[in-house]
Amino acid sequence: MSGTRGYFKNGVWIEEPIEKEGAASEGAAKAKEEAPDVENLAGEAKESVKKAVNNVITLGKNLFGTESGRQHLEKEARKAGEKLEETIEDAVESAKKEFEKAKEMVKK
Repeated sequence: MSGTRGYFKNGVWIEEPIEKEGAASEGAAKAKEEAPDVENLAGEAKESVKKAVNNVITLGKNLFGTESGRQHLEKEARKAGEKLEETIEDAVESAKKEFEKAKEMVKK
């Protein structure tokens, strides 16, 4: 074989060289060298998790340990309570409507 391959482009044969076996194995070795170090990745992940945990701890201290944090918690709790009340009212309304429908079906 001639050691080339190719394709037609606009009616013209374009040749491409084929890598020799040695070149291919060199490319594989290079890829292995460029692959990230597992120990390094594990260390980075550990540091990331540590930072996230510390951020959550800091948030907790600020929420419970400062006036603005307690105000924020109170505001969010009030919003959650209002949503819960609305949900209960909607459920009661829906149940009333279904009860009325059932009553009408029994009358018929």
